[in-house]
Amino acid sequence: MTGQRWLAVVVHRHQPRREVRAEAHGGVAWRYRHVVTLSTDSRKPSASYRSWLPRLSSAVMVDLRLWMLGFGLLIGLAFPFVVVLLGVPRDIALRPSFFAATLIAGLVVAEVTHLLAHAVVGVRLRSLAGGMQRVEESLLEAFASGDWTGCDPNACMVPVDSTDELGQVAASFNRLVAGLSTSHQVSDGIKSLSKALAAHLELGALAEATLGELSMRTGCDAAGVLVVSNGRVEVAGSSGIRDSEQLASAQTVLTALRTAQPTVLHLPADVVVSGSLVDFIPQEVQVLPVLYGVVPVGVLVVAFAQPSSPEAGAVLNATLPGLAVALNNSLNHEDLQRVAALD
Repeated sequence: MTGQRWLAVVVHRHQPRREVRAEAHGGVAWRYRHVVTLSTDSRKPSASYRSWLPRLSSAVMVDLRLWMLGFGLLIGLAFPFVVVLLGVPRDIALRPSFFAATLIAGLVVAEVTHLLAHAVVGVRLRSLAGGMQRVEESLLEAFASGDWTGCDPNACMVPVDSTDELGQVAASFNRLVAGLSTSHQVSDGIKSLSKALAAHLELGALAEATLGELSMRTGCDAAGVLVVSNGRVEVAGSSGIRDSEQLASAQTVLTALRTAQPTVLHLPADVVVSGSLVDFIPQEVQVLPVLYGVVPVGVLVVAFAQPSSPEAGAVLNATLPGLAVALNNSLNHEDLQRVAALD
């Protein structure tokens, strides 16, 4: 269907089929088709260790010690009968003193093994618990003070010094910390851009504040804001662009306005761009139409010397709706000023 896109989502649940229509950014209608399939996977979830190894206490390491001691006792009891089968005389192997020696040896081995496990595994678990506590304290302090500068993710990460399950847990924890930090950076960038958009009504000041925040929050090396005023494409502001007026007649910009579709250009590093509008060789250029509802009110052009990060894309996409409202308000303000001047 023209002007619509389909995204199929497969869900393994017993729910009736339904369709949800939503307006995505730019007024482009996306239709999400909820396709339900009956799962044929008959595998049962893996059983928890609780189903075959009962808990003996509220602490895992205490459980481990008790099970080791019990296994040591079992080995100590069984050892005399095993050595009899190996040819040791029964009168020697089954003496009470030999029984006592094997029982003591089994308990000692079990206790030493538990101490080694506690030293090797416990220190890593304590490191992981300490990292979680630091994250909790940093988050609580940042939420209370509103100052996130002291919430350093590197200080909360734990060392990954093994390739087994403990190393995987530590690596997963570090990825969680990095994800939380990235999420906050994106949220903070969106908040700062929203404040900049709401603080200015004059078109020039609005464009300058927006481009400054975009440069800081997305890492773009050049950017420009263009608006559609009285049927003409005009440059409201630019940063890092030598001749920004050429943007108004660029075919990519005009195409973005006409189709209301964003364009992302990826340029290989070894490509030489002649007649470039910037002082560097961009590897990525994004031309993003700014739509107020379904009406294009402008275009945001951003250039990166290196490929942009997913966080930069998230900030840009979240900024466009607010930028559309701000540009529309600024254009209406200019129209009112012109009408007032005529009166």
